[in-house]
Amino acid sequence: MSVIIVPIKDQEQYTVNGHLVYKNILKNWSCEHDLTAKEHEAFGIYEKLVIKKRLLRKKGSYILEYTDSNFTIKYTED
Repeated sequence: MSVIIVPIKDQEQYTVNGHLVYKNILKNWSCEHDLTAKEHEAFGIYEKLVIKKRLLRKKGSYILEYTDSNFTIKYTED
């Protein structure tokens, strides 16, 4: 299974395998679609590394791809 996370609006909206994940009024992450365990795991890692810690500080978008138990972070210029 592959999980691809793409930022839409940094710190507020992302797509996880095409499903919109966003911060609700209470500032919690929400999604209208039930994500799988792997999608949750991938988003949790993305949140920890990219959203909260801002370990990757270069301007642009960071896309996390999870395939066959391997995580790959890809950088794209905006």
